[in-house]
Amino acid sequence: MPSAKKQRSKKKKAAPAAPKRSPAVAAAASRIEAANATLDLSAGLEAFLTIDLPAAAAVSGAASPTPVPAEPVRLEIRSPKTLLDGDAQVMYDLLKSNMHDMYMAAGWGWNKAEKWREMEHRDSRFLIARCGAEVDSGPEAAAAAVAGLRVAEEGVSESSAMNGAGGATDSEEEARAPSRRGEERKPGGARERIAGYCDFRFAWDQDENEDGEGVGGMEDVLYVYELQVAPWATRRGLGRRMMQAIELLANRHGMTKVMLTVFKENRQAMSFYTKKMKYGVDKDSPSNWDQPDEVYEILSKPTRQGAARTKKAQRTATLLD
Repeated sequence: MPSAKKQRSKKKKAAPAAPKRSPAVAAAASRIEAANATLDLSAGLEAFLTIDLPAAAAVSGAASPTPVPAEPVRLEIRSPKTLLDGDAQVMYDLLKSNMHDMYMAAGWGWNKAEKWREMEHRDSRFLIARCGAEVDSGPEAAAAAVAGLRVAEEGVSESSAMNGAGGATDSEEEARAPSRRGEERKPGGARERIAGYCDFRFAWDQDENEDGEGVGGMEDVLYVYELQVAPWATRRGLGRRMMQAIELLANRHGMTKVMLTVFKENRQAMSFYTKKMKYGVDKDSPSNWDQPDEVYEILSKPTRQGAARTKKAQRTATLLD
């Protein structure tokens, strides 16, 4: 989900820059800047570029269950500027299909314009899983592609920002959005489909006081804004593989932790993250700030470097005491 916490919680928000830079904060700022400046985020993740999506018994929700054959998946990372024609529309459609009802049930409404702004943000990066009869689309696609993965179990979708009601109407949005369906035309006439995607950013995570002012330590994080999977690609291990790639990215670029926001009522997502991926409730989640009525939790998982830095800080604090 988007970053609800960043719009609604008084406890946390993303900060674009650190007002006072201690050596630790300056180092974190350098890591974020370096990650955002990296053109090829797939470096070091080559082993994850191509995977085999296993066969499935039937397409979820199909009127007459039809076995789905095993098929190869190409994983890549793109920025808003390097998305293929139609990618953005397919990702938005998938997000809306998976999450619209949950947003409405939570009382937040569906803000279409805000969702498009999130996708078009200059720091947004997309881990996209493409699936087709042929995943080797030649040197051009290979040059543009980068590591990527995403999605959880059926209907699972995670983001890091939460939206309020309002926004553009469906007709207004369709008028300005790409009309193609995110399928890449291959030389032989075949098309690739998007099996899933992850919208993420390298960003700050900062505590706030009650006046909304940044206080305390600032952490560099990889924040997952959306994690969506197409219905025909669910329950085939793609979500776990994609989150593993996300965690590899966070570790490779030295982030302190991976963070995301989950609706409490999205039980499949909560189970996927907390049980399969071993995420925990973040210290700044509403449930840890006397806000039990909030409909979401903020989950996080420290990276290797983040865990090491935390232990070092704790040892230092103990010595100073």
